[in-house]
Amino acid sequence: MTVAPTNETWVPVAHPLYPGWLFDVAFLPNGLPVGFTMKHDWVAAPAEPVLTARLLRRLPLGEIQEAARRGLMKHSLAPLPPEHWEKVFVESPRPGRAGRGNLELAQVSSAYLRQVAGGSSSPTHDLARDMNISPGHLRNLLGAARRRGLLTAPQSGKAGGELTAKALTLLSGESEG
Repeated sequence: MTVAPTNETWVPVAHPLYPGWLFDVAFLPNGLPVGFTMKHDWVAAPAEPVLTARLLRRLPLGEIQEAARRGLMKHSLAPLPPEHWEKVFVESPRPGRAGRGNLELAQVSSAYLRQVAGGSSSPTHDLARDMNISPGHLRNLLGAARRRGLLTAPQSGKAGGELTAKALTLLSGESEG
């Protein structure tokens, strides 16, 4: 059996309920998770590890995967400089009937999620100020990103969401499939 090489990105994650264990989650460039490892952290817990079936059944795989996805987004997508936002939104504030492209909406979504992950108490207002647009305009852009399948909906009444595989593909420079 031959396995085709992939450009996986492995993201390390620690979980507070499992001290002494390290988890790694692998993602493809399009954001899909494709691998998982669990290993003992000899530095944090030098005692001999005990890996039981009970421990494995209780692993919160969804939480670990989401923490890894947040880590991937936080570290792999470089923030855009203010000059970029000025070019996109100040020089061309109203793109007309064509609207904004998916790449622009994915960039806005990524910047918004950076504000959320950074602990901003009002991420929409903070990002709108950085982009030199109104908070209402930013909310409209985020709504368009959600309608186009680039950003998931957050919990009711909460800020946030997650970039979808489609958005991650656009941001990584691949063509939109």
